[in-house]
Amino acid sequence: MLKQLLKTSRTSLFPAQGTLFSTKQPSFLEMVQEYFDEAASYTNISADKLNVYKQCNTVLKVRLVIKRDDGSYASVESYRA
Repeated sequence: MLKQLLKTSRTSLFPAQGTLFSTKQPSFLEMVQEYFDEAASYTNISADKLNVYKQCNTVLKVRLVIKRDDGSYASVESYRA
């Protein structure tokens, strides 16, 4: 039975060459939303309230100026939602 299972699911166990890293990975936001939805399923909070909690009301943008080891300066933008 194991041999039959391996034979039928060979493509899922061993992806074609070059496809291992070509699959689309979820973005950070998509992962957070999936975890939020999963955690929300364990609560008794209504879907309307959960949708309000999901919304981002504020985005903080910060620009940092850093001095590199070679003496040059670089500006780095950072965001926090």
